[in-house]
Amino acid sequence: MASIQATMDGFSYSIASKCLSDSWINLVQNGKVSATINVDGETARYGVTWKDDRCCEFVEGTSPQIQELQALLESRRAQQVITTDDGYTVQLPLLRTLRPPPSPGFSGATSSTPPPYDALTDSFVTGLLALQLRPVVATLSLPQLNTPWQVFHNVSPADVRGHFLLIPTLDVPDTNWRAQALTPADCHDLVHLASSIAPVGSMLIGFNSVGAAASQNHIHAHAWPSWDYAVSNVTSIFDYFDLENRVEVTWLEYPVFCIEMSSSNGDALGSAVADVLRCLGDAPYNVGFINRQDEDDDKVIYTDVYIFARSKERSYSIPELKLGISEMMGVFHAQSQQEFELLSTKEVMSKALSDVTNYDETALWKKIQEAFTGVVQ
Repeated sequence: MASIQATMDGFSYSIASKCLSDSWINLVQNGKVSATINVDGETARYGVTWKDDRCCEFVEGTSPQIQELQALLESRRAQQVITTDDGYTVQLPLLRTLRPPPSPGFSGATSSTPPPYDALTDSFVTGLLALQLRPVVATLSLPQLNTPWQVFHNVSPADVRGHFLLIPTLDVPDTNWRAQALTPADCHDLVHLASSIAPVGSMLIGFNSVGAAASQNHIHAHAWPSWDYAVSNVTSIFDYFDLENRVEVTWLEYPVFCIEMSSSNGDALGSAVADVLRCLGDAPYNVGFINRQDEDDDKVIYTDVYIFARSKERSYSIPELKLGISEMMGVFHAQSQQEFELLSTKEVMSKALSDVTNYDETALWKKIQEAFTGVVQ
């Protein structure tokens, strides 16, 4: 049993030279990572607070649900973390049970094709939770980007160490107020942003498509401090090929269909990621972006992109839980003590991933091969 975080001392992370860890602590200490919600007809407040030199979850309210959550927090049973023998991790971030409802039509989506975008119903730019009402944590700018990306804190963080939303700047509504789907320009930008993470490997940038745990229909990615991800430790593969522009493409032997793409060439990698996403068609998908140092030359930084192709959003094993990019990478966010204990059982998490994998993995791999090489091997 391990604590998710004992203290923030000595722990830092940044993207595009913006120190997000310092910004997160500042937000928490000033009471900004909090929200109110109606529970059983009563107003409750929840969020992350600074206590005993650490970030801690809190909930305030009198309803039975809130009092149950308070009891879990006070008994120190919340934020448990277990890594199972097969390499998967489960944690219990209680605040995720109180997060805002999904956009209309997002509760049962099975396709990665988002519904038509409507700014009037976009909760990211309208209503009580509009991003314009939150402080901008940072604006990420790099010479390689197509547009600056703004960083906002997540009001229901999955990780008390930091949970951010990355949004193409809201200052350009004509092009950046749009549905939750990655364009080639987004793929390019997210690869370059991931390559700028420092210290190397300290953060994950993740994307959930419609039908793969996205809950809001506005283009956005998530970012939070990294874990030791099961998918990053895979040593067996089904197949691979290398592109002439120094992009490695590997089909990993993993419970859910997963393509790993690696390169130190950000432009080439971003273009290749967009090409793979086109091959997925209407399949729901998740994408994880992380960087690492070359084993032989620590001055060379590689970006690894993990693309997961799905058949559906939920597993038969744990039907209440939407599986997103964190779960695809191998870190599950339980929503209750009972669910935490179920997921901690041997092989439940790997079974959940296999439940949602793409129905025809071999055909999809051949399609990807053909798109890049023109030849199916």
